[in-house]
Amino acid sequence: MMLRQLEYLVALAQEGHFGRAAQACHVTQPALSAGIRKLEAELGVRVVRRGQRFEGFTPEGAEVLSWAQRMLAERTSLTQTLDSMRDGLSGTLLALLCAVVLMLRTRQYRTGTEVLVGLLSGVLGLVSTAAAVLVLHPDWRPTTAVVLAATGGVLLALTLVPAPPSVRRGRLGDVAETVALLALLPLAVVACGLFAAIVG
Repeated sequence: MMLRQLEYLVALAQEGHFGRAAQACHVTQPALSAGIRKLEAELGVRVVRRGQRFEGFTPEGAEVLSWAQRMLAERTSLTQTLDSMRDGLSGTLLALLCAVVLMLRTRQYRTGTEVLVGLLSGVLGLVSTAAAVLVLHPDWRPTTAVVLAATGGVLLALTLVPAPPSVRRGRLGDVAETVALLALLPLAVVACGLFAAIVG
C-alpha cells in the first residue's frame, strides 16, 4: 500500500467525483481509478461503491478513508517537524557563525576598547544563540549542553595558556576568518528557506 493510493482515496472523498479527484491529484482519471482498485485488491475489500459515477464508500471503505486521513495527517506533521528541525539547525549555525566572524574580526582592531567591544558582542551573540536553542529546541538540550561545556572548557584553557604573538597563528586566523565569511552566504540561503524553495 502506497501513500499515493491513500491520497487518491482522500481526494475522492473531498471531491465526490472521479474526474475532479484525478485533477486534484494531478493524474488522469484511469490512473486514479487503477490506484484505488489496487488498494482494494491489497486490502481484499471493496472500498468504493461504483455505478455510472462515484456513489460513495462501502462501510469498509469509510473505515479505510478514516485511517487514510489520519495517516496523511501524520505524514504532514512529520514533514513539518523535520522541516522545522532542519531550518532550526541552519539558522542556529548561521547565528553562531555570525558571532564567530565578529570575534575573529577583532584581530583587525587597533585599540583595546574596540577589541573588547568586538569580543563582548561576539560572546553575547553566542550566549543568546545558546539560550534560544535551549528554549526553542528541547530535544537538542543534552547535545547542546555537552557542546557548550566542551567549548567553554577549551576557550578557558586557551585563555589561561600564555602565548607569544605568532605569524603562523595570524595566518590561521586569516584562513578561519575567510572560511567563516564565505560560509555566511550559503548558510543564509539555507536558513531563510530559499534553498528548500528552489529544490521543492
